Amino acid sequence: MKELDYDKIKSVAKGYEKDITAFLRAMISHPSESCEEGEVVATIKAEMEKLNFDEVKVDGLGNVMGFMGDGDKIIAIDGHIDTVGIGNRDNWDFDPYEGFEDDQLIGGRGGSDQEGGVASATYAAKMMKDMDLIPEGYKIMVVGTVQEEDCEEDCDGMCWQYIYNVDGIKPEFVISTEPTDGGIYRGHRGRMEIRVDVKGVSCHGSAPERGDNAIYKMADIISDATAPTSPPPSRASSRCSTPSTTPSTTRTPASWAVAPAPSPRSSTPAPPAAPWLTPAPSPSTAA
Repeated sequence: MKELDYDKIKSVAKGYEKDITAFLRAMISHPSESCEEGEVVATIKAEMEKLNFDEVKVDGLGNVMGFMGDGDKIIAIDGHIDTVGIGNRDNWDFDPYEGFEDDQLIGGRGGSDQEGGVASATYAAKMMKDMDLIPEGYKIMVVGTVQEEDCEEDCDGMCWQYIYNVDGIKPEFVISTEPTDGGIYRGHRGRMEIRVDVKGVSCHGSAPERGDNAIYKMADIISDATAPTSPPPSRASSRCSTPSTTPSTTRTPASWAVAPAPSPRSSTPAPPAAPWLTPAPSPSTAA
């Protein structure tokens, strides 16, 4: 493995400071809530082309990606480029899209989560190629993914399912640029979504004993599902440098996709999922 000259890397990065700052503020200036990322996608694509990425493209879902290097294997650096809304504008001390900067901070909607990571990753790939730091046999893929935060349907994870199943891009390793207060973490905390269908039998209110109330059944399930738990700490979520000291906490599922009890008057089936929305093997991740 090539020995790294960290002082030189820091020096080169410092030389790009104004360019990275301008790039990030350009992204912040464009509102980019989920499903409305078009202007930010165009901004990232133009920056990658300006930096002479070997290949730049936007896929059918809207993910923008740039490649440096010519190896067969891929190291991906990922950051979602959609943001949540700004809420009540009066609660902001500055314009969330004009943003601000001082000697230490760049403020604005999406600056941390997660456009700042994409700005850094874009210039990191440029530096890696110019300094001959791309591992032999690999290429670096910087991707700005869409629809991570929210949309009319539950889109969480859809961007990478599209990349994996439709684009056919299967990285060996993925670095997530989610903000971690400067820490390097190995692994990624996952989640599971479970759909629970409960069936009942309708009846007239004057004779409830003739029916079977699905709400009562669901109440027991929800009670069990939200009971306090203390899962053992996962090594995958601990920092590389030091053992995790975060205590276990009581967690409650953020959401449950619960279907209503079927009605005798309706037999409409649920709409089929997109054919590419199937679980994909998870590559190694780091944040």
